[in-house]
Amino acid sequence: MAPEHADDRRWPQAALRATFLVVLVAVMLAIHLGVTLQRRTHHAGDFDISREFGRRFLAGEDLYAGGLHYPYLPAAGLWFAPLALASATTAFVARRRRRFDRARDSWLMLSALWEMAS
Repeated sequence: MAPEHADDRRWPQAALRATFLVVLVAVMLAIHLGVTLQRRTHHAGDFDISREFGRRFLAGEDLYAGGLHYPYLPAAGLWFAPLALASATTAFVARRRRRFDRARDSWLMLSALWEMAS
């Protein structure tokens, strides 16, 4: 009877450990999300510069005006144009979620170019 009783004690300990790990991961993800959102709202980064480059390309504005002396060729505006079509948060999340699939992004760039040519 003693071995069965020992197994009964292992189950709650394993469940407690699993619950602790799930809670720990959830807390760490929440902290990471909070830090990322705080940084995104208060500091411009490469993503914001790239998005502005794409916005200027779509608007037909001077890509390098106002101190945006980014070392990209003008064709990079076409590459970053899809980022400017959505809100900053939506574009940021979508970009992070899929890490730019080349075939899909090439299609988006060609579609944007076709739309601008029409």
